[in-house]
Amino acid sequence: VVVGVAGAGVVVPGEIRWSPAKTGWLVLNLGLWLALGPLFVDAPALIVWALSSAFCLCVGHSVGLHRGLIHGAFKASPNLERLLAYVAALCGLGGPLGLMEVHYLRDTWQSRRVAPAFYSYHHGVLRDFWWVLCNDHVAVDDARRLPPGVPSRFADDPFYRLLDAT
Repeated sequence: VVVGVAGAGVVVPGEIRWSPAKTGWLVLNLGLWLALGPLFVDAPALIVWALSSAFCLCVGHSVGLHRGLIHGAFKASPNLERLLAYVAALCGLGGPLGLMEVHYLRDTWQSRRVAPAFYSYHHGVLRDFWWVLCNDHVAVDDARRLPPGVPSRFADDPFYRLLDAT
């Protein structure tokens, strides 16, 4: 059980639970890559993969989703916001609503004096890798879960909901 302190002495417990779905997805992708990679991977394919991954991570995830939608660091037209969110989703890290919620939750905990281990950096990169890729932090009392959630302008938008669901 992981215990964190939320604000003025209010304890919000939770636990890190293994996620068979996350682990299965990771193992499936790794297994397919190991089995089929040697048959289809060549130098041009690696170049296309590297360039498209860099574009999706830098432009879509880092700029569009993280700086744009989550932190509101710049203003863009709704169509450009949606395009950048779509490019971010191509990274395979998750949909925009789920990533926003996890980011807000992590930022909320990391802004506190004491945080659950899942949201802190005191446990090393290998454990962080395992926890993030194969586990979930589940609050015991969902009524006190922080933060309040994804802003309604995103949560109520059919495009973001579709992108998150697919």
